[in-house]
Amino acid sequence: MAMHRSKNVEIHVVDHCNLDCVGCSHESARMPRRLEDPDRLAEALTALWEYYRAPLVKLLGGEPLLHPRLDGVIYAIRTVTNARIRAVTNGTLLRRRYGQLHQVDEVHISHYPGVSVPADDEIR
Repeated sequence: MAMHRSKNVEIHVVDHCNLDCVGCSHESARMPRRLEDPDRLAEALTALWEYYRAPLVKLLGGEPLLHPRLDGVIYAIRTVTNARIRAVTNGTLLRRRYGQLHQVDEVHISHYPGVSVPADDEIR
């Protein structure tokens, strides 16, 4: 079987969010909490990476910083792939959870009206 290459792989590490935005497609207030299991993710990525590669893995949600074992998820990706890792966050939890992102290559913050996020200087 031939190797398939793509621009990225998206992993929804949680389905829930700490915001309740009107236009969001995530019904996190009504959904049961689902957390990506780092061990199962490592197994799935190992199988996937035999036939499918991407230079970038995106960590999405809901809000990925709500995952209590986000460092384990990141470790699984680092162990199995050589891809860059991008976390896409609403930024509201960066003050408390930024330490879990030290193995992430990029942090993208989505901006929502009326939502306070740390200033660039504070994040650095």
